[in-house]
Amino acid sequence: MNDKNPFGMAGLYDHWKDENGKEITTCTIITTEANEFMKALHDRMPVIISPENYGLWLDPAEKDASKINALMKPWYSKDMDAYEVSTLVNSPGHNSAECINPLE
Repeated sequence: MNDKNPFGMAGLYDHWKDENGKEITTCTIITTEANEFMKALHDRMPVIISPENYGLWLDPAEKDASKINALMKPWYSKDMDAYEVSTLVNSPGHNSAECINPLE
C-alpha cells in the first residue's frame, strides 16, 4: 500500500487429519481479478480486506453470502505501490526482512 501500513487479505485455513491420522494445517489466499495497477504483473490479485470489514470476514457465524461476496473485488489501484525485490522471496526457507527490501 502507498501508506506502507500492513493490510489484511482474505484467506482460509483448515486443520485436519489425513488418512493416516497425521494432523495437517493448510491455508490459502483468496484471489480476484487484477485491478489496473496489478494487471501489469498478473491477471489476479489477493482480495484485500479493509479494517472495517475484518470482523465480517472473521465471523464464523456470518451466513449471508452476499455480504461476503461483496468483499471479493479488486482493491483500489490508487492505494497501491510496488517495487522489485530479491529472488530470496521465492523460497519459504528465507524468512527475513531482507525478502521485502527493494532491489538497488
